[in-house]
Amino acid sequence: MNEINIKAPQLRNMLLSHPHLMENVFMDSEDNLTNTMEVLQTELDLSIEDIKAIQSKALPAILYYPRSELRKRILVYKLDLGYPTEEIKKMVLKDPRM
Repeated sequence: MNEINIKAPQLRNMLLSHPHLMENVFMDSEDNLTNTMEVLQTELDLSIEDIKAIQSKALPAILYYPRSELRKRILVYKLDLGYPTEEIKKMVLKDPRM
């Protein structure tokens, strides 16, 4: 709970709403959440406050995205579409599902 900055009632709701996700992705590997957030933090230069904001909006959905897929999506925005990192950061903070 401390690592993902989530309260016990929210965690309980996640377990009840998404048992398969929680069992196979979240609880199966301690590194899944940390590494996903590290990708976002590294690629977009996010602050700790930014990460907490994404977690509060996007858990558990963000765990569905493999880290390699996150990197690919970010690179498409950066290289193929020419968005500056700061603009991608704003879009992700506004709606982490993008």
